Amino acid sequence: MTSTSRVAVVSFSFLFLGACATAGQGGKAPAVVHQADERIPPLAAFPAGEQRIAYNQALTDEQNGWRAEQAGNADAARQPLDSAARGFLAFVEKYPKTGWDLTFRFHAADLLRRAGHADEAVALAEQVVNDPRASPKTKAMAWLQVANAQTVAGKLEPLKVAPPGEAGQGAAPTQPPPAWQRYVEACDAYLGTLPQGAREPPDRILGPGQLALVAARVQYATGHVDDARARLATILDRWSSEPLAFQGAAPLYIDTFLAAKDPDGAAGAVDRVKQIAVAQGEQATDAEARSTYQKVAAETDKTATAVRYQQAKALLDRGEAEQAAREFESLADQGSGDVPAALVGAAVAWEKAGNAQRATELRQKLVDQHADSRLAPGAALQLAAGASKQGDHAAAARMYALHAEKWPDDPNHCTALRNGAVELDLSKKAADAAERYSAFGKDDRCAQASPDVAALALHRAGLLFLQAKRKPDAREAFQAAASIQGVSSPEAKQRVADAKRQAAKLGGTAARRSPRR
Repeated sequence: MTSTSRVAVVSFSFLFLGACATAGQGGKAPAVVHQADERIPPLAAFPAGEQRIAYNQALTDEQNGWRAEQAGNADAARQPLDSAARGFLAFVEKYPKTGWDLTFRFHAADLLRRAGHADEAVALAEQVVNDPRASPKTKAMAWLQVANAQTVAGKLEPLKVAPPGEAGQGAAPTQPPPAWQRYVEACDAYLGTLPQGAREPPDRILGPGQLALVAARVQYATGHVDDARARLATILDRWSSEPLAFQGAAPLYIDTFLAAKDPDGAAGAVDRVKQIAVAQGEQATDAEARSTYQKVAAETDKTATAVRYQQAKALLDRGEAEQAAREFESLADQGSGDVPAALVGAAVAWEKAGNAQRATELRQKLVDQHADSRLAPGAALQLAAGASKQGDHAAAARMYALHAEKWPDDPNHCTALRNGAVELDLSKKAADAAERYSAFGKDDRCAQASPDVAALALHRAGLLFLQAKRKPDAREAFQAAASIQGVSSPEAKQRVADAKRQAAKLGGTAARRSPRR
């Protein structure tokens, strides 16, 4: 599954060709026009003397900037990266016929963006786009550079690739910003030139799958989920041998089905991705590539559990409660994924299927075995309410007490305190009920949230303490009730007045009290 992320800013950093390339000399036209996807060449690509010295200075500056970036010091990287960009551009101006001018201009645009000169990077990348010698792939990469630089410059809002269900996901499709739209169009034009099954040289900076992935992310981020899915499917079909492209496309492909609320389609996507990941992992000869495919396979196994959860929810929504309950239970028994959520889903489904006893058993299992889950406090409250409904007030009181003691920071803490007191009261356990009423009324959070209820609870505590022949405790409870500030209902005011009388009768003073803030 994807996490919320921006459409990636691609950096084309300090990458060299492994072999010497042929450079144009003097006034001769270059034998080859090198494109943006080629790694910049080694020093030996240029004749010894001024050309090599100038080129070496640009390389040295870039290395220094790259090292600063790797050390996490972006500010220190800016000056050498800027110098490197200027050096590459000066080289192109002085030696225009080497054949490397497109590559160097594109590379300088990347350096300028990283150096904080995004506007200059945009202008330079647009020069590359408009150069008649630029290949379709170079044009696509240059438009990507334009969109990235405009984003860095703050002229474009970052495009966010949000998981299904997050804010903004599922909204009506919107037109991508112009630079991103031009990138998508240029990418499609480039991909359209590739014959089926064609492979690019392995020394290129970006493969077709990686460029196709960025286009798919743009479409997904702007709500064109079906179009994004088709693009991602093409990556799986044609460029799954590109480890990084596959790693990015696989989870997003599954997410397109979840975003469309099609869990069955997502399950099929999981199977497809897993099969490809296993097959590519077995074929990979490079250890890093093999590790990437293995990682995708492992992550897909985790995603499969989440997809099964969505399938169970869909069953429940369709009214197939018992089947949904069994699927939720199967997920919980499997022990992977969000087990507490699966237990809650199973409990809800069994209730709808008419099996309240099984629902109770599962909620009890959640409370007993997953008390640290965010869902456990809610399950405890449901167990308590269920016991009360069945007339088992003692069991309800015990569960409310467990909630109050185990999860004191839960938003429903005051509810658990007060309801626990009521259940003890109904169970005719006067002293225990009085202590719980008193705990509720003296809790600053509860008194501040509802002064009237706090006053009533403390007054009731005083009466029950009297009934249990615990006069000092009764006097303290009445004093606390009399000191509550902010009561407004007639009943609460009546109880406060009576509490003052009771406290005076028992020999106490009713000092005014206001909840601490």
